[in-house]
Amino acid sequence: MSAYMLAAYNVYAKSETPDAKLDLQQLAKWVDYLKVKGRPELAKWYAATDANRKQIADQYQEDFRRSAYQYDQNLSWWKTARGSYPNAGKVAGPRPQVDKLQDPFFYAAWIDPHGPTYHS
Repeated sequence: MSAYMLAAYNVYAKSETPDAKLDLQQLAKWVDYLKVKGRPELAKWYAATDANRKQIADQYQEDFRRSAYQYDQNLSWWKTARGSYPNAGKVAGPRPQVDKLQDPFFYAAWIDPHGPTYHS
């Protein structure tokens, strides 16, 4: 993810040729996402300088990784509970959701249909 963020910046801000090692379709999604000003979840990205941009991109990547792991754990628990609770006369509750306000970058990048890593 960090590599895509940095490459996207080089494309939209510096008009550089895209890195041939990256998937160009995925890179285009990152370019479209990152170049839009005013996304509150990208405040650190907009404030980054060339000196710290890689560090900021790495931080976004790590935050995304942690959020994805937690969501995966919650979903796994829910699926297990959903399968076993009816036998015990219990209800597993609603499917886990990502809170847009609590985790805005993960939501915007993964859940929002316009996000660069949106999954269908």
